[in-house]
Amino acid sequence: MANAAGLVAGYALDSLLGDPRRWHPVAGFGRAAGALERRVYRPDRVAGAAFTALAVAVPVLVGAAATVGTRHRPVARAVLVAATTWTVLGGRTLRHEAKVMGRALRGGDVPAARRRLGHLCGRDPSMLDEPELARATVESVAENTSDAVVAPLLWGAVAGLPGLLGYRAANTLDAMVGHRSPRYARFGTASARLDDLLNLVPSRLTGLLTVAVAPTAHGDRGRAWRVWLRDRDDHPSPNAGQCEAAMAGALGVRLGGRNVYFGRSEVRPYLGDGPRPEARHLKRAARISGAVGLAALGLAAAYPVTVGRLVAGTTSDAGKSVLTAGICRWLHRRGVKVAPFKAQNMSNNSAVVVGPDGRGGEIGRAQAMQAAACGVDPDLRFNPVLLKPGSDRSSQVVLLGEAVDTVTAGNYHALRPRLAEAAFAALAELREAYEVVVCEGAGSPAEINLRAGDYVNMGLARHAGLPTIVVGDIDRGGVFASMFGTVALLDPADQALVAGFVINKFRGDLGLLRPGLDMLAQVTGRPTYGVLPWHLDLWLDAEDSLAYGRVLGRPAAPHGTDWLDVAVVRLPRISNATDVEALATEPGVRVRLTVEPAELAAADLVVLPGSKSTVADLTWLRETGLADAVAAHAAAGKPLLGICGGFQMLGRAVHDEVESRAGSVAGLGLLPVEVTFAARKTVRQAAGTAAADPGVPVRGYEIHHGHVSSADPGLPPLLAYADGTGEGAVRGAVCGTHWHGAFESDAFRRRFLTEAARLAGRTGFRVAPNTSFAAARERSLDLLGDLVEEHLDTAALWRLIESGPPAGLPFVPPGAPR
Repeated sequence: MANAAGLVAGYALDSLLGDPRRWHPVAGFGRAAGALERRVYRPDRVAGAAFTALAVAVPVLVGAAATVGTRHRPVARAVLVAATTWTVLGGRTLRHEAKVMGRALRGGDVPAARRRLGHLCGRDPSMLDEPELARATVESVAENTSDAVVAPLLWGAVAGLPGLLGYRAANTLDAMVGHRSPRYARFGTASARLDDLLNLVPSRLTGLLTVAVAPTAHGDRGRAWRVWLRDRDDHPSPNAGQCEAAMAGALGVRLGGRNVYFGRSEVRPYLGDGPRPEARHLKRAARISGAVGLAALGLAAAYPVTVGRLVAGTTSDAGKSVLTAGICRWLHRRGVKVAPFKAQNMSNNSAVVVGPDGRGGEIGRAQAMQAAACGVDPDLRFNPVLLKPGSDRSSQVVLLGEAVDTVTAGNYHALRPRLAEAAFAALAELREAYEVVVCEGAGSPAEINLRAGDYVNMGLARHAGLPTIVVGDIDRGGVFASMFGTVALLDPADQALVAGFVINKFRGDLGLLRPGLDMLAQVTGRPTYGVLPWHLDLWLDAEDSLAYGRVLGRPAAPHGTDWLDVAVVRLPRISNATDVEALATEPGVRVRLTVEPAELAAADLVVLPGSKSTVADLTWLRETGLADAVAAHAAAGKPLLGICGGFQMLGRAVHDEVESRAGSVAGLGLLPVEVTFAARKTVRQAAGTAAADPGVPVRGYEIHHGHVSSADPGLPPLLAYADGTGEGAVRGAVCGTHWHGAFESDAFRRRFLTEAARLAGRTGFRVAPNTSFAAARERSLDLLGDLVEEHLDTAALWRLIESGPPAGLPFVPPGAPR
């Protein structure tokens, strides 16, 4: 986005100011190149090639250094691109010269027009009459619209600062030494050929745009198209004919004929069918040139939004979410406007996003984390389809943030076309709004039983033409077999998009792994873009609770003399387990997920987290003996917290005709509240304070069907909304809330832990005064970006982003079964 903004600003500066009046950098480059030419000149092609290579390489390297120096400073990058674009463009000056020539010829001042022609081209004007002066002007405007406007914008869009500087250097050298004079007939060959090469695409684009904008100057688009198709290849130049033929057709004139230069003459084929140009045509030619420039600017500014990439995995939890976040952070650091995308996620860990209608909606927690890596606010389009499992056989379907249905494996196929359409539309919108969209797959792309209706893995890649990277978790074992097998089970069209591999969670000597990487490349024809090491500090924002170890994170030494042990019950259908991650960032707080009653008995604080199936998980608590352990913990006067579904379980009764349809079910009876489920789910962000201390701010979010339908009079709330309404409940050491994410508010977390330690008798526990959860999350995201930069071939990744899947990737048999 910084590059696009700079191109637009630079174009605006050129349109307003024209060429710099003094100290023009291009003139300075010309003087330096002239001095170099005098030192290295020999009348042969080798000397000319060396001169061209050196004279172009220096500006390209300067541009590359400036790009690296501003990779974390998008504003500085935009300013540099704007200044460079202004100095290399010549659109205003070109149009001005055409208008000056037109005024001179309309006024009959042929001598003045002859004197002015040298500003546009190198022809000998001494014998030219009005029509020939007008023809020279039109031809120069047509060709230089490509050279001075379209080509710099195109190369600036594709290659940024190096592209702008390199192109202008090559084009200047062509003007200096690329002509067929006796001195430069051989020495200038390399410069002329390089300029021809760099203008192959811009000149043809200029021709097409000239045809498209012909009506802006009262031209005939159909005639311009016919003349361009017929005459464009008749010109001896590989590029000039593209621009001149289109201009001749747009103006309805005939170009070409005898051109006299100083000391030589050339006869050019005729282009177009009309009369010779006249003074009246010059203003129209200038108008067409300006319209072509604006159209080229629009294409250049939009160019980066067409790219994307899919990160697929050999299995679930192979590291797709982490790698996607790391790539997003790496691109964000480079000043790229980047967004994450996952067409369909299956997870009970979700985040609340405010939709365009102002209402809250859900997306996968991983996509919210990836949005943070991109430096953007979460968007419902980042995860258009979210499946929230309520049992082993059914899932709630959340489409663009809103729960729309509950499906089983048997009837999911009926809804799938609607979901795919929404996912494809969301991706298309994101690709219009962002420079790069990094797409994450789901599960494995080699799930051959699901390929027919796939819109998440290779189905998405095929639909959008995405180059695909397969990531494998070496910690699970068998990584080479799984990577080879993933590719070998895809059909040829899918395989053509799989560009290579990334290995995740490697521990040990990389030298021992190298032979395996070489053999993988040999049997698949695809490289491994890098090996990410296993890292202790990558544990925040896990995709699901099964990704956690027994103890969350790496507990830091206590700030006081006592530790505080927190036991979180790992419910079968646990949701938003990330709520307790903020507790684990505090020094001296040891958080573990458990299913053991004995561990609850030993804990200082017990947490019942959220659940996608409150009644089913409440039944499970009773069947496993954990309900008794929770009750015993509360009876001992030690702190107990319920979050969302966990809060509902702590009440006297749950009345559920919506989620489980079990009717009225007895709760654990530890809080004097009853909960009734409503058909419409509450999904919203929340803000307020700690109810007992209005000076402590709290932010969070709510995702629940259940509502407190009755409570004992005078029961204190745990939290308070901004309007003073209470939320949650507190009785003694037992408390509960529907708010997720409350512990990410640093002051509230410290207050809660201090009170929990007091209730647990941990008199030596002290909260650290400066722990910031937001800073901890940023450090984690920066670590991901660091690992990508240090351990992956980022130059190769950038080529994938810019150019798409490599051509000629080999087919790995046997392919998908028929």
